[in-house]
Amino acid sequence: NRLHGFAVKRNGKQDKRYRIWCNVKKRAKQEGTEFNLQVEDIPEIPSICPILGIKIIENTKPAPLDSSPSLDRINPKLGYVKGNIRFISNRANRIKSDATLEELKLILKDSKKIWKNLK
Repeated sequence: NRLHGFAVKRNGKQDKRYRIWCNVKKRAKQEGTEFNLQVEDIPEIPSICPILGIKIIENTKPAPLDSSPSLDRINPKLGYVKGNIRFISNRANRIKSDATLEELKLILKDSKKIWKNLK
């Protein structure tokens, strides 16, 4: 880790991508999920969630907020591998964490019915 220079603290803080990489690597190992990322493969955090369009704000508190950045596996079956990760909001990642496409369609159908009756 020291070889690539990311582990070194600058101004009392470690490189953000290095911290994320360490956490993801640890999580992948615990879950038995495939992992082949290098620190450089961790993308920059966007300012806007590509799914919900909300502003992504890095949280300074221990618990994540809906607007906190969350590393998403585009195809969960592939694991944390190159080309399969992106940052989205924590809220978007929770929504898509275990719902099937069919379940999401049913929720959308129900929501449309409820909103139509509220007008």
